[in-house]
Amino acid sequence: MAMSGRTFRELLGDRPRILIIKLRGVGDVLLATPVAENLRLCLPDAHIVFLAEEASREVLSGNPYLDEVAVFARAELSRLSPAASMLRQIRFLMELRARRFDCVIDLFGNPRSALMAFSTGARLRTGFDFRVRRSMYNCVVPTDGTRMHEVEFNLRALEHLGVEIVTRDPLFPLSTDSRTEARTWLSGLPRGAPIVGLAPCGGWAAKRWPLRSFAILGDELARRGYAIVLLWGPGELESGRELSQRMREDAWIIPQVGLKSLGAIMECCQLVVANDSGPMHIAAAVGTRVLGIFGPTDHELQGPWGPRHRVVWKKELDCLGCNRTVCDENSCMTELAVDDVLEVALETLREVEGSDCRKVIA
Repeated sequence: MAMSGRTFRELLGDRPRILIIKLRGVGDVLLATPVAENLRLCLPDAHIVFLAEEASREVLSGNPYLDEVAVFARAELSRLSPAASMLRQIRFLMELRARRFDCVIDLFGNPRSALMAFSTGARLRTGFDFRVRRSMYNCVVPTDGTRMHEVEFNLRALEHLGVEIVTRDPLFPLSTDSRTEARTWLSGLPRGAPIVGLAPCGGWAAKRWPLRSFAILGDELARRGYAIVLLWGPGELESGRELSQRMREDAWIIPQVGLKSLGAIMECCQLVVANDSGPMHIAAAVGTRVLGIFGPTDHELQGPWGPRHRVVWKKELDCLGCNRTVCDENSCMTELAVDDVLEVALETLREVEGSDCRKVIA
């Protein structure tokens, strides 16, 4: 079933209750935020709820296009006995049904999210045509094997519903408090020095450029007068410390902060060099130039969103984009030369410094 925007509005009425489902990582959820904004523009009086996991809650906090953020506590389930976990999940599905949603849009499409969508009992259940999961929806979005960026893939669900796409930009709203916290910490850096952030982590080992390579890159940039800030997220402090120890030049490792303050720190950077990760997408969303390092993931599908950003990868390999989480050789990362990354980083920094948007902490 496909419909026009007018039919979509007529079917749901003036004040529909809409649930958006996008589980898993920070980057995945951030790249789905344009769905909420376009829905709000189409249905200004709708009650829009976004269901994500606990680790991604902060991505959605302060989003003006959402009325509510719901959380599926997947991490808690792993600490329960199988019986207790099953009961907790059944209770969660019953609570979803009790919310009486008129429309649910499943942007994740795994068995769990498809079951959530079905369990709502919503009269319009939209999801992608993935195998047997498609049977959980009554409005199935064809994927037809087309390659597209994840932002465009998410918006395809709205296009299938006839919703006009007004914006495609992910949104990561920053608060005054987060900006104040960031600038207070950054005031300890060399006055007037342009800042480059290095984000050496990533969701899985196979997509992380080696710390030794990041250290050499950081040293080369530091010798050229840039203040090097080492970025890390939950559970990544040791990697940040190791990178700091490997560097010969001065570098500043950020303190433990939430995602909003991390975004505010990156907002002040001239450039963020990052593996494919949540911080990479946050940096792009707050308007900072990004140089993304890619190997097992495909930059055309998961790269930093927007035309100003750059990506680098080991072009000679034919196994790129394999999506393997573990690789014995990991040549796409280990053989990617520092000089190749440095060249693109310096080109991007020259572009930034030649524009009117140079960021310097006074």
